Order: sequence, then C-alpha cells, then structure tokens
Amino acid sequence: MPPRRVNAATGTPGDVNAQMAKAMSDMAAAVAAQTVAKIQRDQLKQQREDKAADSRGLADFRRHNPPQFHGDVDPEKADLWLQEVEKILNVINCPEDSMVKYVTYLLLGDAEYWWKNAKSMSENAQEEITWEVFQAKFLERYFPQSARTKLDDDFLKLRQGNMTVGAYAARFETLSRYFKFFRQTVDEAYMCHRFQEGLKDEIQDMVVPLGIQQFQPLVEKCKEIEAMKNKRLNRRNNNTGGPIRANHSNSGQGGQGKKPYQRPQRSTGEQYRPMTATPGSKGDSSTTKPYCFRCGDPGHYANNCTAMGDLCYNCRQTGHLARDCKAPKAGAANHSYNVTRQTAPGRVYSMDGQGATHLNESFQGECEIAGTILPVLFDTGATHSFISMDYVERLKLSASPLPFDLMVTTAAHKIVTADTACMLCPVTILNKKFLVNLICLPLKNLAVILGMD
Repeated sequence: MPPRRVNAATGTPGDVNAQMAKAMSDMAAAVAAQTVAKIQRDQLKQQREDKAADSRGLADFRRHNPPQFHGDVDPEKADLWLQEVEKILNVINCPEDSMVKYVTYLLLGDAEYWWKNAKSMSENAQEEITWEVFQAKFLERYFPQSARTKLDDDFLKLRQGNMTVGAYAARFETLSRYFKFFRQTVDEAYMCHRFQEGLKDEIQDMVVPLGIQQFQPLVEKCKEIEAMKNKRLNRRNNNTGGPIRANHSNSGQGGQGKKPYQRPQRSTGEQYRPMTATPGSKGDSSTTKPYCFRCGDPGHYANNCTAMGDLCYNCRQTGHLARDCKAPKAGAANHSYNVTRQTAPGRVYSMDGQGATHLNESFQGECEIAGTILPVLFDTGATHSFISMDYVERLKLSASPLPFDLMVTTAAHKIVTADTACMLCPVTILNKKFLVNLICLPLKNLAVILGMD
C-alpha cells in the first residue's frame, strides 16, 4: 500500500476533506444567491414591463374614446354602455386580466361608489373578480330582472303605429335582445312572425302571403312596399294637386259641364253658402255670425278660439274632458226636460263614395289617422269634414258630443243628423299634419270626407 500524503499544515487527511466540503458549500450558496438575485431582478423587470404594458394598454383603450358611466338608471342605456366598452376591449385585444381594470376606470359618481363596495365584498368573500363576474354584478345592479321582464312585455306589445318600417325594425331588434326567447337561440321563423304581427295592416296584407322566413329580407321587402305605397300616394296627389278641371266637352249636352269647384245650388236658385251661422239661426250669411265648435260661443271660429285648457263638450266648462264630466249628458238632459236642441245646417256631396269620380265636385286620395292609411274623399261642396263611425270605433278615437244637432244634407236631398265629432283630430296628408274637426257620420265605403271648412 502506497504511503498517504499528509498536509503539512494540518498534518491529518480529515482536515483536507472538511476544507473541500466547506468550499463546495460556499460555492453552492454563492450560486444560489446569484440565482435568487437574478430571479428578483427578472421579477422586478417583469413588473416594470407589465406596468408599462398596462399603461400602454390603458392609453390605447382611452384613444378609442370609451364612454363613461355615471350610474344611469335607464336599463337599456346601461346595457348599451357595457356593449360599447366590450366592443372596444375586443378591438384592442385587451388581456382578460386587464379588462376589469380598464372598464372600472370609466365608472364615475354613483357607479364608482357602487363598484368600490361591490369589490370590497368580493375580496372579503375571497371571490376572484373576473370579467364574467364584473358583468354579472353590473347587470344585477343596473339591469335587474324586473327591467328585463318589462322589456319582454314591450317586445310582445310592440306595433308599428306611426313609425316607418325602418324605425319599427330598429326598435324591434333592440327589444328582441332582451326577450327571453332569444337569449340562448334565435328562431328567425318566430322573429319574422312576430315582426309581421306588428306591421300596419296595409303592409302586412301585402307581405304575409310572400312567406318570407328570414328577418333581414323581410324587413327589406317591407321597406320596398312602404316606399312603393308612398310613391303611389305622392304621384296620385301630384296628379290631383290643384283644382280639378272639369271636362267641358259635354258642356253643350244638357248643361252638365260645370266650372271647377262649383258650389251646389239651393232649390231656389240661390248659390249654396257654407254654414257660418250660430245654431238655431236661419242660415242667412248676411246677418249671422260664425260659430265656434270648441267653446260654443258665436262670433269666432274654432281656430281663433281663446279658451284655455281642456274643454268639456258636455257641460261647456274648462278643466276636464267630456268623458270625465260628472254632469248629466247633454242629450239625456234635453230629453228629461223636453228641451229642444239647437240645430245647424250642413252639406256633403257623397256619403258612400258613389260618384266620387265626378271631377266637378270631388276627388279621392289617402290620408293617415292614428298610424293607419285611410281612403279620403276631398269634397269641395261639403261644408264640414266627416269621419266614418266605424273607423272612430276601430281606431279608438275620442269623440265628443256637439252642442247642437248638425243637419247634414246630401246630394240626394237626404238629411242625416250628426251630434258627435272628433275635435282637432290629427290628419296627415303628404307628410303634413293638420288638426281637423271630423263630424261622425255613418259613411259607407269611405273613411274620411274633407270639406272646405
């Protein structure tokens, strides 16, 4: 066996081994310290990079001008705000862990105060605040279930009414988002059926037989029908937009040719005059005064009436309408006390549309009342304007009793008594709205007659 070398300093082999172990331990500790220091440096660097990335991401988010939210109580506005900011987050490819920070940065006022409390409660409950959690809490606060239920009902009750097809379709799509039937899946067949139910009758009648089962093509077809009807109405009114000239080629045949807008003649040969007398007068326009349908006083017309506020056509007092009047009905009172109601004369060319093509006296067109297109007869010989009783009931218009009985004489010398009217009824002709007093008559094949009153 060779001799073992001995360290001259220590004199024993065990000391050498201990020194080597200590050196290796020191080296490992140094390496570990360097590794820890490197990890710490990397972590600090990553934190600085993350902070810089957050700053750049927030700046990019703000460059898209996201709307701020102050805690609006309108559920639809809150939902639209959430959709708008989510759209911006998707455009900038925002990381999911930064979405909540960016969006809550936009909360101000009451909304900011609400979020601080909600966040604090979530942290106390050790709940992780993800984007889905924030959305659920936000909608629970600003778009509660009660509001969604109301919008469901609004969707089911929606009708086109006075809206254009485009406006009706936009409102329909907005409400359909909240309708529970569409939250998981969209059934276009049901959507088309529901959309057609709310259309105006004249458009619905033309589009339903087509059997369109896709929503957007259905909307476009309805727009085409609406544009076609408006174009036809405008062309018809343009063709008749002015005095209708009589055909004088028959002027020599029994004197049938007449001048445009020629007034009907009385049996005595006297030219017919519009009714301007007070009820009960003899109708002599040289001695009578105009009569107001609104307040019931003589001396002025309804368009010049100065009576303020609501006027009751039953008791003639202001402050309430006839439907709310507690006084005995005018007709019933007159009957009970055997009081003779005053009368006033009137005249209409036709009550059934027959002879409406006679260019000397009248011509036909269309008008809009309560969102419904109605056939109208423009009667130049009528002293008043009239509406069919059937359409008053169908359109649910408000009719008030007249303070007198209007004795309407037709071209066949038949007298019809009218005692109710739709006062100041909005009538739209060629996109222009007029307020017209429409006397209620049992018209046939006609909805409205507009006279020269």
